[in-house]
Amino acid sequence: MVVLSACSPTVYGTAFVSLPPKEPDSIISVYEATSPACLFEEIGMLTSPFNKWVSIDGGLTFRRNRTMEKVLDAFRVEARKIGGDALITPVSLRRLEGIDQSSSVDSNDFLSAIVIRFMDPECQRE
Repeated sequence: MVVLSACSPTVYGTAFVSLPPKEPDSIISVYEATSPACLFEEIGMLTSPFNKWVSIDGGLTFRRNRTMEKVLDAFRVEARKIGGDALITPVSLRRLEGIDQSSSVDSNDFLSAIVIRFMDPECQRE
């Protein structure tokens, strides 16, 4: 169990409003560096460490470049818990995946997303 939890990203969330959770199979769209065309309200914020110290064979190692898909999956789970319909990320997470994380150009140690809820339920099909 400890090994499995070490592989999944830690997500910290803040809900701005109290809403019922979505079903576990609800689709959570991701808008990367853009906003949807429909009206929405921001209902929360999620962050996840991008770089993390992990224990390997009794020693500490700096683990970089968690896969973006794992981070997005973890964000979707948390968004469902707080009743979100979609996520807006300030940068394209998939573009970050190809960046050389050992360079000093990218010093951002956290990834974030805004959880939104559409004002019109029909927008979920957008």
